[in-house]
Amino acid sequence: YNTIMKKILIIALFLVIPVFAFSAEFHAGEQYSLLESERLEGDAYTVAGKIVTSGRITEDLTAVGGDIVVAGAVGSDSNIAGGQIHVAGTTGDDLRALGGTILVAGAVGGDIVAVGGQTHIISGARVGGDVFIASGDIAIEGEVFGTMKLVGGRVFLNSAVHGDVKIVAEDVILGESV
Repeated sequence: YNTIMKKILIIALFLVIPVFAFSAEFHAGEQYSLLESERLEGDAYTVAGKIVTSGRITEDLTAVGGDIVVAGAVGSDSNIAGGQIHVAGTTGDDLRALGGTILVAGAVGGDIVAVGGQTHIISGARVGGDVFIASGDIAIEGEVFGTMKLVGGRVFLNSAVHGDVKIVAEDVILGESV
């Protein structure tokens, strides 16, 4: 069953990759690590149970796994689906995340689109663009330079937001920094 799923995911990745993508690396397995001293030129497509990227990816990161930690730099977009997602590094452009728990602690140059059970942008994180989050539990404590649209059961907002904010939630809590 596990081998069949890996083959299906690899075939799916090939179907969505443009033909002109010359510099891309593909990884599949139980675990994948990009060490802090390593640099991956081009796009990275990774499917693994546990993924840790501490080095630099010069273009896009597409990662599907159980536990995903992005501690290094991603030059362009980060597209991530997993159970536990922790983005502590820098994403040059947009971050798209689908997961059970999503934690953003680093800098995102563009937009964030996140769908999850729990989503938290912690204090010290910076988002250069807009934020759209649909999540059961949302906490925004990092600085957002664009607009925000938050849809959730519980929303905690304790952050400087430089654009408009729209919240649809059962419970909204505003902190002192709003």
